[in-house]
Amino acid sequence: VYKRQGFDKLHLSFGQFNILLEYGQLGNSKWDDDVFLGLVEVINDNPSITDLKIEIVQSTNITENALCKFASALKRLKGLKKLFLNFWFNQSASDGFCSLLQESLLTLDHLTDIVLIFQDNYTITEKGVESIAFALSKFNGQLNTLYLNFLRNKNISDAFFDTLIASINKNTKLTCLGLKINSSFANLTNFFAGLNKFIGNIEQLEILHLSFWNQTQLSDAEFILLLGSIRNHVNMRSLRLDFSRASQLTDASIVTLLVLIQRFSYLQSAVFAFSFNNKISEELVIKLLETLQRDSQTLVQLGLNFTDNQNLTSNTLKALNQLVQKLENLQYLLVYMNAIQYFQHDIELFKQLGSRLKKNEYNLGTLENQLYQQYQYFDHF
Repeated sequence: VYKRQGFDKLHLSFGQFNILLEYGQLGNSKWDDDVFLGLVEVINDNPSITDLKIEIVQSTNITENALCKFASALKRLKGLKKLFLNFWFNQSASDGFCSLLQESLLTLDHLTDIVLIFQDNYTITEKGVESIAFALSKFNGQLNTLYLNFLRNKNISDAFFDTLIASINKNTKLTCLGLKINSSFANLTNFFAGLNKFIGNIEQLEILHLSFWNQTQLSDAEFILLLGSIRNHVNMRSLRLDFSRASQLTDASIVTLLVLIQRFSYLQSAVFAFSFNNKISEELVIKLLETLQRDSQTLVQLGLNFTDNQNLTSNTLKALNQLVQKLENLQYLLVYMNAIQYFQHDIELFKQLGSRLKKNEYNLGTLENQLYQQYQYFDHF
């Protein structure tokens, strides 16, 4: 790559992450500073790059010093339109890196697509994520894609969310919005009110991924208002709603979700996670599975996480089997229903149906297949 100059697109993926399918491989831990700084030289020598995608998952040997040099090098890409950075499982990306990334973002006038994935990074504090949120205020209405993943970072507080909404609320032409942010504090009522208004003002979303864990005080009323802000985005291709441990949500929220799904005729990817919640009945889980059958021609990926829901029985598994049979184009299936009580013949049918898929990962009852152990990093669903 270094010997070639003058190109405008550079994609390097060592641990790929696809926004639509969110499916890939574990990364390459053999990357170190020497190799990574070679990449920095490539960027320095090719200011013509307009599309940059760098994914080095599990790059535990790349230090903060090298990452900071990379962040600074981005300033040279004056015509950059698409920026996709994925340093998942890298503990070296800290506040200093975020500060330099902020400086670079503020010089890049032509950006339309921003994807930043720092999941499982505990060294970035609130100061770091706020600097990134502040940089986003530069882009007043020009963004097509905004995807931020700071899951499992517990240093984030309410102030970050206030800054974030204030920074992005003019970007009403977004077609892809992803916010995956750990929130270990009690309540985000004000933030969700702002988020609802923002999503409602966007002209037409096609991809919406929201993950807000540990919202133990989130009420049905608040969640239903959020779903209401999504209802007019009828061209939705990928919808992911992960509200794990939102233990106050009841069947009322699922009923509204069922109505919402029926408005989308082009849904290719659907993920719904309501783990550690026993207020959602088996009847509504089954109705959700039945409703998804209407997308039999379009759904490529399905993810369902009802971990620790004690209400589920073999009837849920039967409904799941019927759904998988109906979804003709399904390729990826991830199911977490570890408390389910199942009959062996239902499990055998599920395994038989799953064998035709490219990826089938599940945790049903006490049964765990080998993929569940191999791909633990999928638990962000």
